[in-house]
Amino acid sequence: MEDFLEAQRQLHAAGRSLFLTLNEHSNPPEVVDRIEALLQQLVSSPGLTGVIVADLGLARFLSERFPELILVASTGLALSNSGAVELVRRLGIRRVVFPRMLHLEEMAALVERCPEVEFETFVMNDRCPNVDGLCNFVHWEVGETHFPNQCRFVRLDGATGPDQRPGNFNLSLRFREDACGACSLHALREAGVQHLKIVGRDRGLENKRQAVSFLAGLLERLAAGPLPAGEFHALARERYAETFGRACTPDQCYLPGEGEAKEPAA
Repeated sequence: MEDFLEAQRQLHAAGRSLFLTLNEHSNPPEVVDRIEALLQQLVSSPGLTGVIVADLGLARFLSERFPELILVASTGLALSNSGAVELVRRLGIRRVVFPRMLHLEEMAALVERCPEVEFETFVMNDRCPNVDGLCNFVHWEVGETHFPNQCRFVRLDGATGPDQRPGNFNLSLRFREDACGACSLHALREAGVQHLKIVGRDRGLENKRQAVSFLAGLLERLAAGPLPAGEFHALARERYAETFGRACTPDQCYLPGEGEAKEPAA
């Protein structure tokens, strides 16, 4: 706890945000009591910005007990329509993390329909093949070379494709941990998405530093002035190779095809 509080103090001094993730989908009363005690200790010092939650009951409880904290709906809630977003907003949620299976146009529609809520999306690392909110529930058709979105049908009879035992599953999906959506930053910004999420809490410090630096540099370029989508797409690929020492992998693109969108006709 002392280490955490010291990190919290340093982040506050640097003007940075700190969110505590509580991703369990349900919490019994005794656990809620422990969470409340923990947060009371954390908010006694400045620096805790908010809490990410996947339990609607906990969200309502925390909005009443800690109104100063920003509550964020975890991707584990898999909110994919404006009615669901409005429900969590009434429970005190101020930001929603998009589930990975949404396409850019679906994100843009939700941003437009829910102006009172901020939105966040994954853009780097560990593109999970599971449906967010339903861990281990995977739709996948064996035999395709890549997955353009998250919804596929799993064939488990073993007669139509590779063995689907857990040890072979990621291999059959050609699943890699270096997924990236940097080419789509241009489109995400135009869609009104305000926050980006880098996955990989178990990754080393150097990897995290590289990922933050890589995305921050691209965001700075976007803020500097207009840039055609095609040029930004090429720039993102070039800087990815420079930063990580490898070419990007289209099969693992978070928003496949979005970065290559054609310029509108004059």
